[in-house]
Amino acid sequence: MGSSHAGFRRMNMKKPLFLALALCMAIAMVTPALAVQSQEVSQGTYDIVVYTNGAKIVAEDSNGRVISSGTAGIDDSTVIQSAAKAISNGIVLLQSGTYVLTEPAGIRVSNPTPTPTPTLTPTPTPVPSGKPDLVVTDISWEPANPMTGDTITMKAVIKNQGTGATPAGTIHGVAFTADGNLGSAVWSDTYAASIAPGAWVLVTANGGFSGSTWKAVAGTYTITATVDDVNRIAESNENNNALKKTMTVKAPTSTPTPTPTVTPTPTPTKTPTPTPTVTPTPTPGQNVYGADANPTGNPIGGGNGYKSTVSRSDADFIVDTTAKLVSALSSAQSGDVIWVEGNANIDMSGRTTTIRSGVTLASDRGQGGSDGGRIYQTSSGTRLFTIGGQNVKITGLRLEGPQKSTSASGSTNVGIYTSYRNLEVENCEIFGWGNAAIGIAGTGGSDMKTGAYIHHNYIHHNQVAGLGYGVCLSSGGVALIEANYFDYCRHGITGAGNAGDGYEARYNICGPNWISTSPHNFDMHGVVTGSTTIAGDTIKIHHNTFLGTTSQMPTCIAIRGVPRVGAYIDHNWFYFTRDAPVWQTGGKNGISMTNNLIGPSGTLSASGPIKYY
Repeated sequence: MGSSHAGFRRMNMKKPLFLALALCMAIAMVTPALAVQSQEVSQGTYDIVVYTNGAKIVAEDSNGRVISSGTAGIDDSTVIQSAAKAISNGIVLLQSGTYVLTEPAGIRVSNPTPTPTPTLTPTPTPVPSGKPDLVVTDISWEPANPMTGDTITMKAVIKNQGTGATPAGTIHGVAFTADGNLGSAVWSDTYAASIAPGAWVLVTANGGFSGSTWKAVAGTYTITATVDDVNRIAESNENNNALKKTMTVKAPTSTPTPTPTVTPTPTPTKTPTPTPTVTPTPTPGQNVYGADANPTGNPIGGGNGYKSTVSRSDADFIVDTTAKLVSALSSAQSGDVIWVEGNANIDMSGRTTTIRSGVTLASDRGQGGSDGGRIYQTSSGTRLFTIGGQNVKITGLRLEGPQKSTSASGSTNVGIYTSYRNLEVENCEIFGWGNAAIGIAGTGGSDMKTGAYIHHNYIHHNQVAGLGYGVCLSSGGVALIEANYFDYCRHGITGAGNAGDGYEARYNICGPNWISTSPHNFDMHGVVTGSTTIAGDTIKIHHNTFLGTTSQMPTCIAIRGVPRVGAYIDHNWFYFTRDAPVWQTGGKNGISMTNNLIGPSGTLSASGPIKYY
């Protein structure tokens, strides 16, 4: 059988109880593990319907309420008997499918002699009119009785109880959230076939901000499953998409062992390490919200304390002047490392230089208090570095442009530009680029990190009015943007809104200083396509801290259209309270905003707020 059921009417009409099974005796004592295939039954009215899709078995009453459910092939007898006991008089219909009865069951069977079926002339099946109405009828998880440490996989049964079919080719998403500390949202976004009126499907979580599963922690949790969580499908009722269910995770039982007495070890006095004046020290938030969730093992923004991945001893070229850098870049091949001395000040004004595929450009930011080698431009209208192939790495440098204020005369500059995948920019200070510190175009790959990996950088003073981007994505560009400190930018992250544009931003801190024209921290522009305005494809914003509350800021995050897949905003901390921290224009759907802290004191908002304008 397929994963849906249809083709019957249900009314609360009381008739003698019978089950339509393919058995040929009045009272059936079914032996264990006997598979019983149901036969075709006449059209009629039924009080309870039992149906299976090979993975799950469900019994529903005439109002669509689940009477009992379980795992197909294991719980069939229990579910069928529960359905029979739920009514004293009436009809229980088993929809077509295979049912495994694993215990003796006394069942009164109505099995009239089949009447020969006349040959009929096929007629077109009428297409249901009206709108669909998606609801969640059941939530389940594996393992069914989780213990601390188990990996939990979430599942849900979604049903179309409307009068029209859902659109084929559109994702029928389901988001699963939990209160407490099970983890951030997980979701299912693989089912995209049409669901007919009255039909149902079982979906399994396959994605999430931190993976598609939860790690079980002892406690009792309220689980919420929300179908069509980002409003991709127009429904007759948009207010009945969620179902809640309680999950209990048990602590493992163990015999306590005595705690050994530990002799304290004296703490040695550390030699103070100079702190670079430019490296911000953010205030941590709560462990599960905001950037303090940072699991990377390196400080947000890089600098002092960063565990460098490249050292001077790895170098194939060591440079400290313009001429040496230009020469090294023209000679270096894939696998080579160009090392910029930590005290270098290299003027690249008026030059646009290419970094070839597989080349690493490195310095010593954060090592022994070093700020890192400085490469800078003082003239406008040029690009510092063009990435010439895949697998380029830039680490430990200061890249300084000529435009640090909110206005600029002449053309603006870009620090780094790539149209190739697997660019990594880490532990750098990048500032003064009037157009964008980093531009990423057309790098969409199998995941965000393949598009570009921008992490542990201090990105600031990129704030020219009308431009002023820290990281800018366009033409189908994607990136993983992680553990950076953004400040004094017009937008820390932006996307042009083209089909394919997207990013995941996590563990970042947006500082308090946003003073340009209409500055907001993260952004996705909109692109008009026919009658709709799209805002890229996928946007994931989670576990970031937004400190900005300036009068110039209209909001923190602006989505200027409807993402083709969705925008998921989760477990962030917004200090901003003057208005909603998330705005959307060009539509009123495609954004899921759950479990964020609002205000300096951190008030939990389980859903929203989003302002539509």
